[in-house]
Amino acid sequence: MYMVKNIENHITWHYSIVWFSISSPIFYLVLFIIGIATLIYKTIKTRIRAHFQSMRDLYLAGTCGILPIIIVILVKSNLYADNRQMYFCYPLLLLISLYGCKVLFEKIKEKTIRWQIWAGALLVLGLAYPVYFMVRYHPYQYDYFNFLAGTKMSDIKKRYTLDFWGLSLKQGLEFIVKTDADQRILVQVYDGLPYAYNILPKSDSDRLVFTNVSPEYVIRNYYNNPFDPFAPGKKVYSVKMGDTDIVTVFKVDPTPNPLP
Repeated sequence: MYMVKNIENHITWHYSIVWFSISSPIFYLVLFIIGIATLIYKTIKTRIRAHFQSMRDLYLAGTCGILPIIIVILVKSNLYADNRQMYFCYPLLLLISLYGCKVLFEKIKEKTIRWQIWAGALLVLGLAYPVYFMVRYHPYQYDYFNFLAGTKMSDIKKRYTLDFWGLSLKQGLEFIVKTDADQRILVQVYDGLPYAYNILPKSDSDRLVFTNVSPEYVIRNYYNNPFDPFAPGKKVYSVKMGDTDIVTVFKVDPTPNPLP
């Protein structure tokens, strides 16, 4: 799910750029823009060899972070959901953001005597929400999106894939085995993959039977069909992120026996 469309096998050229933009804290993006703009400006303005030698490591980091993204666009590479093939670019791009942070703090230092206070306040404001999100939604912090993706998680859920890794399915399965004492429990994972059962203790995972026929429980993590209102029974458990569920467990009512 990408920009409200299922683009399986039809990756758009801007896929990687957009994922970097919506899944990184805004503070990092602002610092990256400052860093790359300053780097380009100084490169154009300064033709002194000593300048290029002093900035050599930064040029190398920037090239190693940006060039793979450009290559992916040019050769039209297939990418997996969540842009995970490009994760190795993050540390290199972050170095550009750190350079932008250095430039910004130097400017603040020029403008005010108590620059340390302003710099500290800026850091706190910039990092406060990402840190809060990581603590509040652990272990699902990888589902972080900034406001460029949407202001509400319920809107983001319709535009981009949430919980691609299916970690919340583990919590759903744990709920089922803890609340149902049967030795054979029929479970359907409607729009995700049930691989999370491998993390469960064997005594619990052995009790689970995954089927699409007459299940007792249905788990949804809205991976393939976020618009589908499918709710086959009573909602008994969910994991919420913001104002939306990223996984829901439904208890399916048994089908009554037909009249003789």
